[in-house]
Amino acid sequence: RVSKGQRSETETDPHPLGELVAAAVGRLNDAAESQGVTIRQRIAPHIMLVGTRTRLQDVFVNLIQNALDVMPRGGEVSIDAATEGNWVIVE
Repeated sequence: RVSKGQRSETETDPHPLGELVAAAVGRLNDAAESQGVTIRQRIAPHIMLVGTRTRLQDVFVNLIQNALDVMPRGGEVSIDAATEGNWVIVE
């Protein structure tokens, strides 16, 4: 797709998983800190996900928010990722 001379994002664009998760964490960092929750991520820089950046970030925002909802008195959210063949495993 082309719009005003710029290519718009498609669902087949690759994005670094670490950047997607970091953006999601950035959106929730204040809430996490106010609850005493530490968010730790361990993601290799070569891991990519294909899709629309905003939608992928929203997935991680929702997952992290769900974790925060059950940790009102502090704790740690740990996000790890690895590849297995053609799959990306996020825990």
